[in-house]
Amino acid sequence: MNTFLVVIAGILPAAVLVFYIYMRDKHQREPLTWILRAVGYGAACTLPAIVIELLLATLYPGLKTPTLGGALYEGFVVAALTEESMKLLFLWLFLRKNPYFDERMDCIVYACCVSMGFAGVENIGYLFDNLEELAEVATSRAILAVPGHFFDAVFMGYFMSMAIWGRPERKKLNWVLTLLVPVLLHGIYDACLMSFGVSDEVMVTALFVFIVLGLYVWIVGHQHIARLLLRDARKPLRATPLQSAASLHSETPDEPIAEPLDEPCQEPHAAHCDDGYEAPGFSNRGIFRRPLSFDGRIRRREYVASFLIYFFWYMLLLPSDDAASSEYSLSDTLFLMTIIPVIWFFIAQSCKRCHDLGHSGWWQLIPCYFLFLLFSDGDRGDNEYGDSPKEEKATGNPNL
Repeated sequence: MNTFLVVIAGILPAAVLVFYIYMRDKHQREPLTWILRAVGYGAACTLPAIVIELLLATLYPGLKTPTLGGALYEGFVVAALTEESMKLLFLWLFLRKNPYFDERMDCIVYACCVSMGFAGVENIGYLFDNLEELAEVATSRAILAVPGHFFDAVFMGYFMSMAIWGRPERKKLNWVLTLLVPVLLHGIYDACLMSFGVSDEVMVTALFVFIVLGLYVWIVGHQHIARLLLRDARKPLRATPLQSAASLHSETPDEPIAEPLDEPCQEPHAAHCDDGYEAPGFSNRGIFRRPLSFDGRIRRREYVASFLIYFFWYMLLLPSDDAASSEYSLSDTLFLMTIIPVIWFFIAQSCKRCHDLGHSGWWQLIPCYFLFLLFSDGDRGDNEYGDSPKEEKATGNPNL
């Protein structure tokens, strides 16, 4: 087995999500050297986490037998509590000497980087333990496990930001939620997967909870990112909190943001806040300007081009079904290396095409809806998702 291929397949999903959260930090991006340091801290915390997990596993001798109690203990205590505690500890050790930690969004950015460092090392270990089913395990973990770690970190960073810069009377509660919420989300995820073998009834219940949990963390996690981006745009900070503890609450506490975020950003520098609205001056015009972003709109011709890119990638690199072959060809290697970014690219482009028709990006989940996206004309003029991506040459306006 090609060791390099296994390592790349393990690191790639985490690297893609680190790049994603780095690009979402639109107001003042962190230095890449500190981003890589945060990832290194996350990778380092895997060692104490493994030692603690092994010790906790010995306290419950029935883990090898699939039972509901064992699934709950292993999911919440052995895995979730241990891993999220180590991530939070190493995140705090990293932030307390970071001179660039000066925005609310930085909490989420660095929490995600630490979490992805942990997830990358963990992913590599799982792949080496399942070399015979490398493609299946790599794909399933890239779609489920690694994004799970990512959104756990989003919630951790959000509540840490609220604990540091939020209302003083909620400081203690937010610090508790900084650890408690990721542990609960992580524990529910692991317990659902570990309880599938208990019984059919438990499996059906766990599958339902698993799907609901996935939708919740996806929607609310992105809302948390949008809130902190909007707060940073409206009220920039002036102090690095862990260097000047006395200044944490010297400013007026953040005013509550309306739920949901349904008002446009008024500041010119807040044109990119992700609240379902794109402020005037943010242009959707041009082709393949932001192919990995879920914001804005694209024209039909760009979506057709994106569909063709995805179609030919799928036809050319899809691994064969020859079960007799145990060797990985060059096309198999390229498929594993590109599956996450290509699928991300196509989902993002489909989302923006749905926006062009005035619909939510979730509409792309409707069976055969891609045919409607291929042949339908978009809304004329601006809509709630942004300005029109079409060139209005007849107006003679150079800004169009």
